Amino acid sequence: MSRPEIPQRAPFVMDCQPGKYAWCTCGLSQKQPFCDGAHSRLPE
Repeated sequence: MSRPEIPQRAPFVMDCQPGKYAWCTCGLSQKQPFCDGAHSRLPE
């Protein structure tokens, strides 16, 4: 298992609309701090 990437060491401050969001825990998403499925492209 690879180590997570750290995209930013400061808090993310943003205005969001009501809805469901998936938080990125791998650090590879281009839509930080939310998941864009980038982790599914990792080799196992």
